[in-house]
Amino acid sequence: MNLTKSEMETIILYNEEEPDATVYTYNIKLKNRLKHLSETHPGSVLPQSADKTGAVTYTLPKELVSIRSPYPEAKRLADKERALKNKGKAFLPTGAADFENSTPPQG
Repeated sequence: MNLTKSEMETIILYNEEEPDATVYTYNIKLKNRLKHLSETHPGSVLPQSADKTGAVTYTLPKELVSIRSPYPEAKRLADKERALKNKGKAFLPTGAADFENSTPPQG
């Protein structure tokens, strides 16, 4: 049975009482991400079923479900330029340079 793109839904269900959410999806990127999470966090992200039409169902803690604000295009481009400029350079967390340049305590 061939489904139309509009029939290939993603449904995320959870309620206020239970700690877990259920994700039913045809979306290939989401299926790959859920599969990866189930492999790296096998006790938390659990595959429930896969059907012959290509949909999968997973159960996961509802804390993993989030809705984010859109990422501004200008910020995305600036981040991309900064990443390309710093490609191959080591990343130091904020304050790490101060730590590297400090002298060890004399004791």
